[in-house]
Amino acid sequence: MTTSRVSVCAELIFFGGLMVLPFFFQSGAVLSIASLVATMAVATVSYNILLGQTGLLSFGHAFYVGLGGFAVAHVTRLAADQEWGWFSIAVAPLAGGFLSLAVALLIGRLNVQRAGVVFSMITLGFAEMIHVYALMDPSFFGGDEGVSFDRTVGTGLLGMDFGPQIQVYGLIVIWLLIVLAVATAFRTSILGDLCRAVRDNETRVQFLGFRVRTIRYLAFCLAAFLAGVSGGLAAINYEVVSAEILSLHHSGAILIATYIGGVGSFAGSVIGAIVYVFFDSVLSNFTGAWPFHLGMIFIASVLFAPAGVVGLIRQAPGRFMHFVLANGWVIAGGYMLTVFSALGFYVGLIEAVYGMASDADLGLAKSLMGVSATVLIPMVFVMFMRRSSGSGQGTENAAALPGEG
Repeated sequence: MTTSRVSVCAELIFFGGLMVLPFFFQSGAVLSIASLVATMAVATVSYNILLGQTGLLSFGHAFYVGLGGFAVAHVTRLAADQEWGWFSIAVAPLAGGFLSLAVALLIGRLNVQRAGVVFSMITLGFAEMIHVYALMDPSFFGGDEGVSFDRTVGTGLLGMDFGPQIQVYGLIVIWLLIVLAVATAFRTSILGDLCRAVRDNETRVQFLGFRVRTIRYLAFCLAAFLAGVSGGLAAINYEVVSAEILSLHHSGAILIATYIGGVGSFAGSVIGAIVYVFFDSVLSNFTGAWPFHLGMIFIASVLFAPAGVVGLIRQAPGRFMHFVLANGWVIAGGYMLTVFSALGFYVGLIEAVYGMASDADLGLAKSLMGVSATVLIPMVFVMFMRRSSGSGQGTENAAALPGEG
């Protein structure tokens, strides 16, 4: 077994174990947040097939996520009206995947005619058209109220009717693992190799005799299918789906989560989903400035950590140990303390500015700034003096060298 496949298996085992953890808590809030993470992870994995594997930056991925959600809602409502005894909500996400796949098969050729900015604008145009149309057509999209349904319709699965949240979370996790397995099989397949070749140098792929547009088309259709599954899972989780799922905001959320986690890594897709849901569903309860903090992390990821959080996790331990061996534990600890103090000062500053704008209590923000500055200023001074002494000593040695000859 190759090193890459060992890494892939390790990632699947790790994230499989991570998804199992909420079962031990069985708290309503924990299960709800974990369900959001798993659903978002399916969407980011599908998006990574486009962006990370094929190099196609889409601004309208929520188009296919939303279609999947509405497909599951209407199929479930139809099953309830027609009293389909054989129907199970456990396989309903396939309906979302197939509807999104059908639409991708119809318009995908137009989308993949060009890559780069042209592809991004085409996907944005389709997404905005369907979002506006959804607000104007209540017959299928339900208008402002959306389309609601009962997820306990049908026979269930293994004695479960998927009413309790823990059963819904278990269903979403199973689908996430299936999607991760499909995405991993795609990445290790010939098609996956061709997609990465097109991403890196499409001219060379053309010279080898392959049709670049066909390769992009196949990847586009697979990503749309998995996005539809994600939308179906989101619909099952909420038991309602509205036009909001088709919005540019949702497409942006998927893009941001993918970049933060790590473009090109399906493990990064899961990590990005965890980060985004933490900010959107947890941190938002404590501060209204969470979009600013998330935006700063996104910008930092794009500029300084293109491999995302998963890249930092893989590289940081080795680099840190190299720094420790070169400079010693004391210096390394000083640098780490400086970094954390700078982060604390930044958070305190942003929260203070936001608090002044919203007339909120500034006590905690001021305390955080004060404590961070108390540590940060002396550490920066010590680091500056150390660098200055090191530079001066190097200059003296360099000046003494000609005289020695």
